[in-house]
Amino acid sequence: MNDGVKILLERMKTHPEEFAGDREGKWSHLIQSYRMFLAVDDWQALEKSMNALMQQRFTEKVLEKLVNPDRKLTREEKIPFRGKIPTIPSITIEQTEHLRARLDALAVGQTPIAGVTQTL
Repeated sequence: MNDGVKILLERMKTHPEEFAGDREGKWSHLIQSYRMFLAVDDWQALEKSMNALMQQRFTEKVLEKLVNPDRKLTREEKIPFRGKIPTIPSITIEQTEHLRARLDALAVGQTPIAGVTQTL
């Protein structure tokens, strides 16, 4: 597993507020910027942990509503993304071609080598 992924997974345990409920949070841009370069297992581990954080946040909001049903929610509480539409980062044609070559190579059980063209 990538060391950066390991660090973030541990950070989620100690500082969940930096991840849960905010697509514009401290780590979201970094994670999204490097998502395409992470191994599938690494990305799935991050996604699984972030989903667990959001599920916990949901449970907290349900309990809060049960305990104090008359309390008005703020806009941020109603919309976990602070009213902002999450952006999907764009990628270049070169990145797309790189990803396609990598996926094709993985499909046949090979690892692509930089600068080498393979013919199957």
